Amino acid sequence: MLVSKAGLKNACDLNKGNPGYDNDFIVEDLDFDGFNDFRFVITPVLDYRRLYSYWRYDTVKKLFVKFSLLDNMQLTYPGFDSSTRRVFESGDDHHLDRSRRHGSDVFIYKNGKLKLVETADFYSVKDQNSFYFLTVRRKRVNGKWKIVEKSKQLPGR
Repeated sequence: MLVSKAGLKNACDLNKGNPGYDNDFIVEDLDFDGFNDFRFVITPVLDYRRLYSYWRYDTVKKLFVKFSLLDNMQLTYPGFDSSTRRVFESGDDHHLDRSRRHGSDVFIYKNGKLKLVETADFYSVKDQNSFYFLTVRRKRVNGKWKIVEKSKQLPGR
């Protein structure tokens, strides 16, 4: 792989167009330092979580090194937007108590770590008389979490 300055508008998916492959090896700027890094899938195709191994380009060593920060977070279905310098995660989290969280999270890099700054949770709610979808969006404002949207939607609308 050639190392180059990042400048891709979108991630480079080397499996694009190959049937049976879904973002298995992706080249993009993971830490927003201006150099392309890469990630590859480490979970089976049928697993409900898409986990990746992350590698960033070390400009001092002039080689790729394991990016433990992202590896340890175990992000599912991540996205990296260098124009806003934000990291996105979305998907379902299944818990041992059989509850489910479907939602998305937004992170920013701060002091070499990823800090959660926004969340959106999506729930299916069924009570005695109705069924609806509930969306709750939160943002971190001045260090505290604030609900910025809470909405209900009936199915099919």
